Amino acid sequence: MRLAFVAYEFPPDTGGGGIGTYLEQVSRYFSASGHDVHIFAGTRETTARVERNLPTLTVHRLPCADSPAFRNAVVAPFLAEHSRQPFDILEAADFDAPALDLQHRLPDLACVVKLHTPRFFVEELNHTSPSRLQMLRIHLGAWRRGRLHRPEAIRSDAAAQAELATLQAAHLVSAPSHAIAEAAEGWLPGLRARVEILPLPFDPSSALLRIPITSSTGRVTFLGRLEERKGIVDLIDAVKLVLARVPQARFCIVGRSMPHSSGESMQAFLEGRLGRSRHAVEFTGAVSPPKIPFILAETDVLAVPSHWESYGLVCCEAMAAGRPVIGGARGGMAEILEHGNCGKLVEPRQPGELASLIIRLLEDPVERERLGTAGRARVLRDFSLPRIAEAQLASYRRAMDNRLRLSR
Repeated sequence: MRLAFVAYEFPPDTGGGGIGTYLEQVSRYFSASGHDVHIFAGTRETTARVERNLPTLTVHRLPCADSPAFRNAVVAPFLAEHSRQPFDILEAADFDAPALDLQHRLPDLACVVKLHTPRFFVEELNHTSPSRLQMLRIHLGAWRRGRLHRPEAIRSDAAAQAELATLQAAHLVSAPSHAIAEAAEGWLPGLRARVEILPLPFDPSSALLRIPITSSTGRVTFLGRLEERKGIVDLIDAVKLVLARVPQARFCIVGRSMPHSSGESMQAFLEGRLGRSRHAVEFTGAVSPPKIPFILAETDVLAVPSHWESYGLVCCEAMAAGRPVIGGARGGMAEILEHGNCGKLVEPRQPGELASLIIRLLEDPVERERLGTAGRARVLRDFSLPRIAEAQLASYRRAMDNRLRLSR
């Protein structure tokens, strides 16, 4: 098959997050299996370039300022390549609707939209209602500028409507978890009929699999962006509770700091919130993917208490490393962790419950080893790249069938 993947994010130029990690793994697998694979992705450089990483894997790097600008930048290069030799399938990310214009221009090209988490839903999950003082400042600022402040629903703005439109135009929507599939049904009633559940594949590196399952470092690690929905505030509030019972415990916070609603960076907000517990917490900032195995090797427990995730590849990384995971009880993490069988689950905004789980695991090496062993086995058994990639090819064929039915 001739496969086209459209997403702004693709390492190393534009990201090492969930979308980029997924695309890098499946594109190499499909190429090695004999399919002609083309990736259309962004770059922050000023000129476009084409990379042929393998004989049947081509990456089209398109210069653009940011992810929203990519939707326009991809149109002409994609149409030129499609005109040269038509694609069989277009798979697009949902985030910022990068292929929406292509869907409109090429309605006869079978299109699969992969649900990761749309930007509007991320913003809704991160949204916290402002305090009365913050609302007063907002209204005063609007009054000084000569206009009233009329907050609008996040989902009604143009960017959100584009993300919903790309889902509506898809011949098939691929969801990595039941949680995100159910959420999508709430955004677009009736969409569920075109949604298939297919976990994201995870091909663990040998560096992860070589990590011994037994550990005794006393370190708790967080991996992810520092933003509200990731549960990082819950973890920081749990720190002093853990230290009261396990004073030698240490915390490593790994990830890029996002803005906080107070106007400062999330890291600055968290550092202020720690108070006297600041000495026990290290903030590393973002790190490159090759460094992750070294961080996990020095970790006893991965704590990623997200309020909601569509999936949670970070859980798979830790499970492959044989590390016990405390994940969010709502969303895709619970499905990865088999609803507690391969890790511990915590409800959102429950720092006391989170602290209790951390203490229990830090003090119980036998339980840590049991969960680490179960997690590694599950990743290798259920999320293997060949198994899921073959199921993905079958879903592409169903998308092509759906396109044919709709065109009649």
